[in-house]
Amino acid sequence: FRPSDRRAARERLGLPQDAIIVGGSAGSLDTANPWKGASYVLEVVAELAARHKNFLFIAPSTTNISPLPPYIHPLPYTRDDARLSDYYAAADIFVYPSIADTMPLTLCEALSCGVPVVSFNTGGIPEIVRHCVDGYIVACKDSRGMVEMADYLLHHPDIREVMKIDARRGAVQRFEMDIMVHRYEFLYAEAITRFKKTRSPVDRFVATHVPLAIRTPAFAELEESKQAVH
Repeated sequence: FRPSDRRAARERLGLPQDAIIVGGSAGSLDTANPWKGASYVLEVVAELAARHKNFLFIAPSTTNISPLPPYIHPLPYTRDDARLSDYYAAADIFVYPSIADTMPLTLCEALSCGVPVVSFNTGGIPEIVRHCVDGYIVACKDSRGMVEMADYLLHHPDIREVMKIDARRGAVQRFEMDIMVHRYEFLYAEAITRFKKTRSPVDRFVATHVPLAIRTPAFAELEESKQAVH
């Protein structure tokens, strides 16, 4: 996932070149899944469509909304990374009104493609989207705040360009595979070191060599009495 030519991406997807396009995530148009915030998506994009001519919202999402407003354009769900990269590249910004999340991969992908993000302050999202650097974070369920921040970005292409650069740079520095692997290795090594410092030799032997089925309360009590004697 990396920045690519917007015109070429829109041409491949059959999207209008002169449209203002806001992207969304898989499931963002599925009202049966409340956690993805479909009701907030509908509210936000309706207001943005009222403010901007040639407005279009795209998302690789199935939908149970009928009839669909003309400014909503579901895209086929895909596991093809190249195709998915086109989805991101075609968008001017990306909105993510999820109300329950940890570390959504779609935001890492959007930022890697240089797309500014406007999202709710949910779970670990503020650790991905840096407020005022590569997007904006608004209070959870604050659809009005999301509209205003998205509208601000759509009216300021110069700020979008700066955020595009910062988004890509930040994604590479924080989420590139080798970096994340090394950080996990460091975390595991640190945890092992702390374990060795805080556990006695007997505790460490029991934890690593004694089967879990044997570690009953009576067994633990006996081990504690042994250590007290020593």
